[in-house]
Amino acid sequence: MEIRIIDKNQKLLPNKLGTHSGSVINWSRSRSWFKLDALTIGNGATVYYWSDRHGGTLVDVITKKNGRRFIVVQMDYAKRTDSNGFSESQTYEFTPNPEGCKHYAEVIDIETSEGERGFILEPREFNPKTNRFRKDGNRITLGHRSEYWDPSF
Repeated sequence: MEIRIIDKNQKLLPNKLGTHSGSVINWSRSRSWFKLDALTIGNGATVYYWSDRHGGTLVDVITKKNGRRFIVVQMDYAKRTDSNGFSESQTYEFTPNPEGCKHYAEVIDIETSEGERGFILEPREFNPKTNRFRKDGNRITLGHRSEYWDPSF
């Protein structure tokens, strides 16, 4: 299935394995598109780092005067629930963290070759002094929380 960006002025940032992500799992999951109902406050989210990932919650959708939309994901507390020690097999329980770090992404509207509408999330960082977003930051997915600490680091 092919997708096209609805606003031709918007471009996707590069997302290359080995350059922008050090984990095949993180890279493949961060290349998702979402249905419009995923923009629900309280929805689970995952923030991707080089090879780690951390669970969070969608806490806000910001619409700027020019119509551009951005999401705010706040990191949750993640409590390890397995007893596997320093291993690849990890399970976690998540609870809200009102003081959790915030991550941002821009909502890029798309349409599939089958006519279905949705969006892609592009990483952004927010500068509170200028009240502006810039093209940088971590990739985010919506719909589930996932936590993973890479034991090789």
